Amino acid sequence: MRSPHQRAASAALLVAFAAIAGCASAPDAPPPLTALETPLPLRARPADVFVPGETLTYDVSFGPFLVGEMVYRVEGARLGARDALRFEGVTRARGLFAAFARAGGTTRSLVDAETLLPDSAVWIDARRDDPMTRAACFDRGTGEARCVAFQSGWLETKVHRGATFFDAVSAMFLLRALEPAPEGDERRLVMVEGTHLHLLTVRLVGREPLAVGDETEPRPALKLSVRGDRLNDAGGLKDERPQNDFHLWLADTPRREPLRLAGRIAVGGVDVRWRPPPPDPSPDAPHRREDAAPPP
Repeated sequence: MRSPHQRAASAALLVAFAAIAGCASAPDAPPPLTALETPLPLRARPADVFVPGETLTYDVSFGPFLVGEMVYRVEGARLGARDALRFEGVTRARGLFAAFARAGGTTRSLVDAETLLPDSAVWIDARRDDPMTRAACFDRGTGEARCVAFQSGWLETKVHRGATFFDAVSAMFLLRALEPAPEGDERRLVMVEGTHLHLLTVRLVGREPLAVGDETEPRPALKLSVRGDRLNDAGGLKDERPQNDFHLWLADTPRREPLRLAGRIAVGGVDVRWRPPPPDPSPDAPHRREDAAPPP
């Protein structure tokens, strides 16, 4: 049974979405966001990259301190008559580092299983007493992102137009299937976080094998540079340092699991490393690594 706080949050979310739905046809000129976007070709079919039931666990460090963990899951879903995927991320702070709760919490994104374009997204941060909820609905027909952010006593809504929008979770999962741009070139997409716009720029650094966990043999990996800059509502870059500026290592295998993220995000410098599951000791366990291609 949901708590009174959860029921109140759900009611507020419905009211907020009703409000922005009513604003969706306002005659504002769309911002020139399409000039910032680039094509986002997929390197592989999503069905070959994402397997429903997949769970990936990461240790999160700030400098020498282990401050928490992140768990990402993939599940199958439906969007009307179409197949969909539900991506979920849960970030938990540890001990004295619970002060970073506003950067953690639970995020869920529902995306089309063929294109990986998001349909909706929700992020509830991990503050226990008064969590902030951010949500967005994406309309591919009109090119709109209808966004809500609220906390007790505060509500903000906004409708963004003129781009193929992503949320933070769908954008990160997209990178696993995205065909990297040739070296010296870049891929760019527009992302919403809360009610704010960001331009995500992705460049291929090169191939850089990476050891994972206690493994002594490095895994083949692609190293990407990812930068997130804040945009104003007119589609221009804000005159400020990027909120996100990090490197991401993706396993150069069919499943392309993220192996490591290192650099600066909104809350500071982090090092996020994949914690591979221990091998199954049972004699009947299949003898294949988790990053092997899924069975046909």
